Amino acid sequence: MALTASATPEAVTAIIDSLSMKNVLQIKGDLDRSNIFLVSKKKNTLQKDFLGLTQALQRATIDDFEKHLVYVPIKNQVMEVWRMLRRHASPALRDAISYFHSSMSSSMKGKVLAAYKAGTIKVLVATVAFGMVGEPSAICLYK
Repeated sequence: MALTASATPEAVTAIIDSLSMKNVLQIKGDLDRSNIFLVSKKKNTLQKDFLGLTQALQRATIDDFEKHLVYVPIKNQVMEVWRMLRRHASPALRDAISYFHSSMSSSMKGKVLAAYKAGTIKVLVATVAFGMVGEPSAICLYK
């Protein structure tokens, strides 16, 4: 078995040839994720970059707040964004904001992932170490 997420047709052929595979069954899925989109804009301050999210965190209740996944490039920014979001959130949502990065213990990563999937965590600030986790209900924000 050989698995790839995004190989070109030429790369797939090369993989099949290099592994001497015969009678290959290829299963291809659609890479389009309609719930995920990319917005590019000029960087401001953290407060300005996340104004919409911080305003929502101030006025929403835990029950009507959708899950958000906020990606940032490095661990230090994870913690900076996490602190800023918690500072601006209503008391009801403050504990529903968490973070995920590569330096966390496996146990802690598992707890955060389970809480995010269960909906206990409503906003997760993460590096790419988190991956996409197959969470179709998340509203993804890219930083």
